[in-house]
Amino acid sequence: ESKPFLHEALKAYSEERKDHVRFHQNASRLLTPFFQSASTPVKSTLRDNFLKAMLKIPYARQQMTRIFTGVKKGVFTEVNPGKWNKKYSI
Repeated sequence: ESKPFLHEALKAYSEERKDHVRFHQNASRLLTPFFQSASTPVKSTLRDNFLKAMLKIPYARQQMTRIFTGVKKGVFTEVNPGKWNKKYSI
C-alpha cells in the first residue's frame, strides 16, 4: 500500500521546506509595506532606488535572484537544487 510511503514523503518534503518557507514569510512581512499600492511616496522611492542600486552589485544581484527563485533558506543558507537533479546544481 502506498499511503505510508506518501505520508512519509510529504512529511520529508515539509521538513525540507521548513527553513525556506520561514525565510520567505519573514522577508515578505518585512518588505510588503514597500510594495503596497497605498505605500507612501517615500517608501516607494526608497524601494526603487535601493533595488536599482542592488542590481548593480554582482553579489547582491546573485542573492536577489536566489531569493526570487526559492533557493535561499535563510540569510546565509541556501539549498542546492543539484541535490535533486545534477543539471540544476549551483
